[in-house]
Amino acid sequence: MYLYAAVLIGLLAYIDVVLIPSLHPLIQLGVYIFIGILFGIFGNRLYLKHAMKKISVIKSDQPDPEIQKIEIAKAGGTSWIGVGLVLMGTYFAVRLLYYFLNEGAKL
Repeated sequence: MYLYAAVLIGLLAYIDVVLIPSLHPLIQLGVYIFIGILFGIFGNRLYLKHAMKKISVIKSDQPDPEIQKIEIAKAGGTSWIGVGLVLMGTYFAVRLLYYFLNEGAKL
């Protein structure tokens, strides 16, 4: 799931840095609203698919319903390490993108 998040954040950073600045402010607003709606619709669908897959794997591995509940509860939640890695990766990707855009403008 974090890979999807990293790819989407990277794509959003690219759009924000490279494509958006050349547009009229009202068109920028429309693009941001459109992207937000798409992220909301497809993000929920993607997460539901991911969660259902994890639940079905747990149910097929554990025949006891009580153990299933415990394993499903363990599998849920957020890994703060994963969140930190995605945020750090996004930060460095955006910094590199700004660096290469600024260095390219100087050439």
